[in-house]
Amino acid sequence: MKALRWMVVSVALFVGLSGCASSQNGTAATPGTYTCSTATVINSIVTKGEVVVGMAGDMPPLNMKTKDGRLVGYEVDLAQVIANYMGVKLGQ
Repeated sequence: MKALRWMVVSVALFVGLSGCASSQNGTAATPGTYTCSTATVINSIVTKGEVVVGMAGDMPPLNMKTKDGRLVGYEVDLAQVIANYMGVKLGQ
């Protein structure tokens, strides 16, 4: 079970960090140069106390909206597990 947790967190961080592409001086980075680190992202999440995950809510069974507007599904459950594991709340 512990290995599964690490795998889930690793995959989520890999996906989350795949969009990091800004350079140190604030200008656009050239393709293939990534300046944000996993530690930087994790530290900012822990400092904020909240991890925010965006979902469309229209891709069952990954994510979907209930009649009262709540998001449910596999991605929502996965995001909640990651937030619980990191000790932060899940933002919307």
